[in-house]
Parts: sequence; structure tokens; C-alpha cells
Amino acid sequence: MQHDRSIRRYRTWYATLVRLYPKPYRECFGEGMEQTFGDMLRERQGASRELLGFALWIFVETFAGIIREHLTRISMQTTIKRLSIWAVLVVAILMIPLLAQWPWTRGDFVFAVVVLFGSALLYELIARTSGNAAYRFAVGMAVAAMLLLAWVNGAVGIIGGSDVNVLYAGVIFTLFIGAIIARLKPRGMSYVLFAAALVQFAIPVIALIIGTPDFAPGVVRVFTLNTFWVMAFVGSALLFRQASAANSRPTA
Repeated sequence: MQHDRSIRRYRTWYATLVRLYPKPYRECFGEGMEQTFGDMLRERQGASRELLGFALWIFVETFAGIIREHLTRISMQTTIKRLSIWAVLVVAILMIPLLAQWPWTRGDFVFAVVVLFGSALLYELIARTSGNAAYRFAVGMAVAAMLLLAWVNGAVGIIGGSDVNVLYAGVIFTLFIGAIIARLKPRGMSYVLFAAALVQFAIPVIALIIGTPDFAPGVVRVFTLNTFWVMAFVGSALLFRQASAANSRPTA
């Protein structure tokens, strides 16, 4: 009789605890969890101390699960909210050429949507892997530089209308393959960004050496424009290195 009262009391407490789960999770799993808990209590009803210890352990484990579920749900809601903001921003940007009646084709708009929203999604996926501010800034700078590189090179070409512009795909290739090899770890990513900066710097040099006929808008301007991306990638690399140093710093 005493054990039955204890089981009923523990089940009541557990049912109260289960109500702290997010509603969708509770509606899906709550009843089954309570039933399983009751069955497990009855299996241990022979010893009061064992029953109490088991109940306390389940309460602690369940409470940890409640916190985890709420954090997961908050993270998902935050991600959806942020992506919605990015989507609105992309639409707002695309309204500029639409209202200004720029001679864009449907393909141009599709390209813009893919590049803009794809860059935003890429940033969110990578930046959320770390809570370090330097890491997030580094990711943002790298993604923004890559976006501008693809946009400018796809629209007019950095080195005029020369076919040598296709070499800039090597920069993006370096970033993607390097990120996979580095597993997005800050120290490895710093090396990847330094490598991307080196490739970026080398392309107009190669074009000049092979004697590209169309070097518009001029050698000096091309190198000046190219330096913008070199500095952006170097800046991102330094931020990744700072993030790596912060991660390796011993905590007090």
C-alpha cells in the first residue's frame, strides 16, 4: 500500500514535470512518457530507496530534456525568423532594378535571388556553428566578399570582358573545398581565407603575364579593384585567427 501511494505521488510529480515540455512535444510524447514512467516504477516497487532514487534520477533527466527541447525550439524559431528577414531584404533589393526598369531578364532576377538568398543561407548555416563574435564577423566578411565577387564578375567582369575572368571561379572553389577540409574550424578557415586571398591576387597577375588583350578598365584600376577582395579575404582570415585564439585561450 505504501509503495502504491509512493508510485501515485511520483507519477503525479512526473506528470507535472512533463507539462513543462513545449506543447507540440508534450502532445506527441507526453502520454507515452508518463505511461512508461509508471511501468518502470512498478517494476521497482519492491524497494523504497531504489524507487525514490530512480524517480529522482528520472526527474533530473527529464528536466534536462525540457531545457534542451526549449533551447532547440528557440533556436529553430530564431533561424526561421532570421531567414524571413533575409528573404524580405532580398525582395527589397530586387525591387530596385524592377522599379528602376533596368534591362534585366528573368534569368538575371533568378540569378540574383539564388546568389543573394544563397549567400544569406550560407552565412546562417556556418555562423550558427559558433557563438564567437569574431568567427561570425569572419564568416560574414567572407560570404559578402564571395557574393560581390560572383555578382561583379558575373555582371561585367573584373578584367573587362576577358575570358580570363573565369579564373575567379578558382577563388570560390578554394573557399568551398578549403572549408570542407578545415571542417569550418576557425584556425583552418584562416588558412583557407589566406589561400583565397592569394588566388585572388594572382589572377590579374596571370592575366597580365599572358597578355590578356582586353584589360579594361585599365591595369591600375583592375589591380585596385582586385585588391578590395584581397583585403576582404585577408581581413576575414585575421578574424578567423582571432576566433581561434579565443577558443584556445584557457578559461579561468
